[in-house]
Amino acid sequence: MKIINRLILIIPAALLVFFLTDTAQAQPVNQGQSTEAVEEILVVGSRRRDRSADDSPVPVDVIDGDDFLTQGDSDLDSLLAALVPSYNVAQEPISDAATFIRPATLRSLPPDATLVLVNGKRRHRAAVIALLGAGISGGSQGPDLSVIPAIALDRLEVLRDGASAQYGSDAIAGIMNFVLKEDNQGFALDAKYGNHYEGDGDAITIAGNAGFALTDAGFANISFEFKESDPTSRSAQRGDAQSLINAGNSHVRQPAAQIWGAPEISDDFKVFGNFGIDLGNGSEAYMFGNWAERQVEGGFYYRNPHTRGGVFRGPVLDANRNEVFIRNSDRISFTSRFDLTPEDTQSLLAAGVSDASSFASVRFFSNQQTVKASGIDLVTSAPFEIGSGDSTFTFVANWSDVELSDFNPEFTDENRKLQIERGRPDMRFTTTWTHRVGVWRFMSRVRNYGEYYDAPTNDETVAFYPQPSTVFDFEAGYEVNESLSIMTGLQNAFDEYPSTNPHGEVAGLIYPEQSPFSFNGGFYYLRATWNAI
Repeated sequence: MKIINRLILIIPAALLVFFLTDTAQAQPVNQGQSTEAVEEILVVGSRRRDRSADDSPVPVDVIDGDDFLTQGDSDLDSLLAALVPSYNVAQEPISDAATFIRPATLRSLPPDATLVLVNGKRRHRAAVIALLGAGISGGSQGPDLSVIPAIALDRLEVLRDGASAQYGSDAIAGIMNFVLKEDNQGFALDAKYGNHYEGDGDAITIAGNAGFALTDAGFANISFEFKESDPTSRSAQRGDAQSLINAGNSHVRQPAAQIWGAPEISDDFKVFGNFGIDLGNGSEAYMFGNWAERQVEGGFYYRNPHTRGGVFRGPVLDANRNEVFIRNSDRISFTSRFDLTPEDTQSLLAAGVSDASSFASVRFFSNQQTVKASGIDLVTSAPFEIGSGDSTFTFVANWSDVELSDFNPEFTDENRKLQIERGRPDMRFTTTWTHRVGVWRFMSRVRNYGEYYDAPTNDETVAFYPQPSTVFDFEAGYEVNESLSIMTGLQNAFDEYPSTNPHGEVAGLIYPEQSPFSFNGGFYYLRATWNAI
């Protein structure tokens, strides 16, 4: 397996970094500084670090950086979907560049309605416009969160109300502020390996974080992550492809001509640095930045050779309830598809569009839509004791409703309207219980997703409503010593799949294209963490 071979190169390099860091930190650091704990400051809210800071001027969710690491996934979008009640992201198979940079929704609004900050500074958008199968996200352009290593995060702050009044119209859905670690000493190395119950999708992640003193009054904190994962396939043979096979065509790929699943990710490297120096008199110098690259290869649409082009292989009780009502007028979005007539094609050819003969339909951007979004976010957490151990119970939930209240029916057909209004679950909740006793730590999580509308390949004739689903996650950890911990976990422990697509033979898609919890089934993983101070 390719990712196992990578370990031969990656592990020695990581150990070298650890050795250099440990040697450098043998020197005294910040001897003149007080060892007292400094109260955390929320950039966009209060000075508290509870799960929900409801006594701030506006409600803020605060998620600790360690919470991102106690999951089987490594992709930050998937981690957020398990932790933030109103955050939804789908697998996005065969969605053009949206397969690589997946469009996520907060409060059922498109990605570019959420303002993303890093250390309180605006994060740039990615160079991808969501194109295929993205529902309300179609035509939107948001930041690429997957380039942020989870190990680099000190915490995430989610501003859930009043964001646009403070930060402008691009924060209509809210604000997500990723606060980077500022440790000036210590080193952490995290390694994770996992595989799906089906035997595919092998994934390896190696991440590290190191802190250094930058003079006696500053810090340099550097994080890295390397990840690779094999592809998955949850595909059936298309009916038209099977007809060709039955007729004797031996060039059609089997067992599925069109692959629906997670893409292959290779050479996924990312580095994030955070630097700061206290200059005194209330002044500081700071800098942060990142570098990332990855190669992603996913499936593409099958083309019947009798029609166009042939067969292709593509690449203390703390509870907070928050109600929200949002109106987004004249939003820019894709229209529905307009099928081209022979006359349309001839007009395009005459206008100089040389490949117009290969077009079946067109769509364009329009601002003739007004969306009303309303909903309730609920966050509840409670610490308590069981026997000699300490437990924490957390319940987060979201109920949302989206109404396309004003639109041009010539530009937005009923299928497009339903994708915008019902393309994400109208209700979802996550319940998490963590328990620590001695050297043992346990976590169990229940995720429930409500009903939604799914139109595979944007075809309303095969659209359906997948039923609600419940997914269970478990993890157990053991502290070998003060530095080393080992964990094992099950994500989607009972191998839950979304509702079966009743028209799977049309495009070979067995499950809903926009399933909010993927359609790859159960996943197990092993994880080890080394911390040196």
